[in-house]
Amino acid sequence: MEPVRASALPRLIRASPSIGLAVVAAVVASSASSSAAGFEPLKYNNPGLVVDLGVGLWAQPLPMDYDGDGDNDLVVVTSDKPYNGVYFFENTEGNAQFPVFRPGVRLGSAVSNGQVSYLDDATQVLTPGRWYPDFRATGLEKPQPIPYKPAFYAGRSNQWKLCDYDGDGVTDLTIGVSDWREYGWDNAFDAQGKWTRGPLHGYIYFVRNLGTDEQPRYGDAVQVKAGDQPVDVFGMPTPNFADWDGDGDLDLVCGEFLDKLTYFENVGTRTAPRYAGGRFLQHDGQTLTMDLEMILPVALDWDKDGDVDLVVGQEDGRVALLVNTGKRVDGMPDFLPPRFFQQQTDLVKCGALCTPCSADWDGDGDEDLVCGDTAGYLSFLENLDGANPPKWAAPQRLKADGAVVRIQAGYNGSIQGPAEAKWGYTVPCVADWNGDGLLDIVLNSIWGEVLWYENVGTRTAPALKGALPVDVEWEGAPPKPAWNWWNPKGKQVVTQWRTSPVVLDLNRDGLNDLVMLDHEGYLAFFERRQVDGALQLLPGKRVFLGEDGKPLRLTTGKAGASGRRKLALVDWDRDGRLDLLANSQNIDFFRNVSTEGGYVFRNIGRVDMRVLAGHSTCPTTVDWNRDGKPDLLVGAEDGHLYYLENPFPRVAKERRSPAEHLVAAWDFEDAAGGPLADKATAGAEKDALTVLGQATAAGGLGRVPATRGAGFRAVSSADLEQPEELTIWVRLRVEKNPKGFLSVVDKRHFRDPQERSYALYLTPDGGDPNAYGLGGQLSTEGTGALSVAKPTSSEPLPVGEWREVAMVVERAGAHLRTTWYASTAADPITPAQLLAVDSPVASARVDSLFRSTQPLLLGNDANLNAPCSPLEFDEVRLYDRALSLEELAKIAPGELSR
Repeated sequence: MEPVRASALPRLIRASPSIGLAVVAAVVASSASSSAAGFEPLKYNNPGLVVDLGVGLWAQPLPMDYDGDGDNDLVVVTSDKPYNGVYFFENTEGNAQFPVFRPGVRLGSAVSNGQVSYLDDATQVLTPGRWYPDFRATGLEKPQPIPYKPAFYAGRSNQWKLCDYDGDGVTDLTIGVSDWREYGWDNAFDAQGKWTRGPLHGYIYFVRNLGTDEQPRYGDAVQVKAGDQPVDVFGMPTPNFADWDGDGDLDLVCGEFLDKLTYFENVGTRTAPRYAGGRFLQHDGQTLTMDLEMILPVALDWDKDGDVDLVVGQEDGRVALLVNTGKRVDGMPDFLPPRFFQQQTDLVKCGALCTPCSADWDGDGDEDLVCGDTAGYLSFLENLDGANPPKWAAPQRLKADGAVVRIQAGYNGSIQGPAEAKWGYTVPCVADWNGDGLLDIVLNSIWGEVLWYENVGTRTAPALKGALPVDVEWEGAPPKPAWNWWNPKGKQVVTQWRTSPVVLDLNRDGLNDLVMLDHEGYLAFFERRQVDGALQLLPGKRVFLGEDGKPLRLTTGKAGASGRRKLALVDWDRDGRLDLLANSQNIDFFRNVSTEGGYVFRNIGRVDMRVLAGHSTCPTTVDWNRDGKPDLLVGAEDGHLYYLENPFPRVAKERRSPAEHLVAAWDFEDAAGGPLADKATAGAEKDALTVLGQATAAGGLGRVPATRGAGFRAVSSADLEQPEELTIWVRLRVEKNPKGFLSVVDKRHFRDPQERSYALYLTPDGGDPNAYGLGGQLSTEGTGALSVAKPTSSEPLPVGEWREVAMVVERAGAHLRTTWYASTAADPITPAQLLAVDSPVASARVDSLFRSTQPLLLGNDANLNAPCSPLEFDEVRLYDRALSLEELAKIAPGELSR
């Protein structure tokens, strides 16, 4: 094969005509401030307990004597969210084969593809193209470049190591790479369940050092072969060169993306390596496998007995040791099966992409946890004391019919192909499914088939039977996702993969129902009924709606991008209506805004600003403090659990009709006190306007010309000083593009650093002379730097036309969230025509509004400069709570003076 040559060194939305009201700008989401502590990781609170050592997602082990005390410690890198970092697990037990390590200490940020190399005089850490000469002092923060740039393809695995590959006394480079190009990604099974694309590839390259260790000069890469073919394992090769057979040359052991280790014997010499075909490592005639996949082996003499062992990390953050027995069996080194390292407890961890469900599983009166994970297990975490926070036992794997519950994709159970054979992605819900008074488990998984495990034990000693399908009384053939190669059996529910089943008595008829995503990604209600004493489940109905009046579709993704939604239904904001909590970067709060007892959800956004996921989170609710409010517990991709206390009052304030919250209103009509009178139906004071400069109020319109000093002013009162939620609604006409920021409703004083509260303004929206956008500002402390939004769009609002616009400030947990709306046409607006589209544009810390004593201005700000466009007001309203889109749509201009 020819060598590979080295390179030289050194929103505004335009709705369809049928849409009446659209979000035309974005959302300000602010972090939790003094009113809540934010997400906190859950601890075991159990001194003396020992559990499996683990980091977050993807354990990259770098075993070494990190602290220089003569024994091997573990340094483990994880590049997930939120646990990203380099962690040091100290060994305080000397040269014990299986010491119990201290909890991990974070040393710094992570970098992917970290590898450790053991040279005669040093331990070196490398990442692609870099090495870290002072790793013990600075971690991965201060890399130095390696003077080599590959010309070959390297996929997601790009693993650089140092070793004297050819025995010439100079340290060379070896690089393991993965190649997914032939495999693709997903949705490639034929009707028989056969994968129609190629496998993953894992190749190895040798790069000879033509210089010295002090001044390396690298030649061209040469692909390492086994026999006449390139060394090729199933992705993620992680090459380890060592003399495993004791003949003086370097043999090779590789990992892979799945779970096996491949041995390549060097049948050449120390200076001219030549490798035989690969064979899977075995013990007692059985192929050695790791418990999970994405394995990363490291070869070193861990127990210092003179032979080379394997320390192996896997996807769920755990690290195992495969002890070399020193024997050779059938020409291969003999290793004991993997045994996971242990650590003193700190944070509760349950696999990766942990999916908790809180329930009193053992019937002792406190809330336990049943969790799923990527590996497909169900784990029981016992609450040992009922305290707040609780003391936890180590996770125990649940069994059914005496065997550990484990769901795995196998060759063709994952839509993303056979590379995911070891994954299960279990998502449990603990509930009494058959109505016998015992808690059962209903779950979904990587397969997307909904199963249930019947509890045939007792309330305090549960025992599970084997899995049964959840059946539905379909009217025809059972539906399934369009991309599934396999068909449902019998009446079973088959939906999108990795989504939550939620069991609750939704219609309050005494029977537990099922709520979950249907096969097309819509949130559906599967109603339970009883017929001749037998329970039946009816086909799903799409009764959950978005604010546009359309069925709530929580995912539009196809194949591998489908599903993945984790849910909880609970009255989160304590207003008496069932809300929806769903996975996001942490958890999104979908408030139930229906005023008619239905299920109409508005996505308020994240409940906290801390990012807990690159992949997925999973919510459940707990009440450890026994205050009657549901608090939030979230399983994150790192396998840890994060707690957030509910920030809403125990009993929510009654949300009265909008008219009872209308605290200031001006319609510029002569009736009911004149054109400048405050015609609000609520509020403590009448906040009349005064005319400033050349502004005018006549004929039912307020006009602000583009001249200095023009506008309308209302002296500040309690009605205008809202500390919490508010809605500003305006019917206006803008004559031309603002070419700046034109205040519509403004309560800010720029010369005083502590006198800014809120403002709704217009934006130039990219300079289109025939259009404008909306923006605004909020302040908690009175300063202007805390929350600024300047949304733009490609299809903004037209100048010269009357439009209704609104700025809604809404409590979203411990912070305030702001959304701007505008009508898209002059036609009458109905709730069924509403459209909601939210996207954050700022992340300021705003948990209340500063109660400024400055006057409220219409059409100008406190500087009273010349407005950048003439502006006409037909009506301006201020409400002291957030209105829903349904309520905004019912506002009737002109009604105040009738």
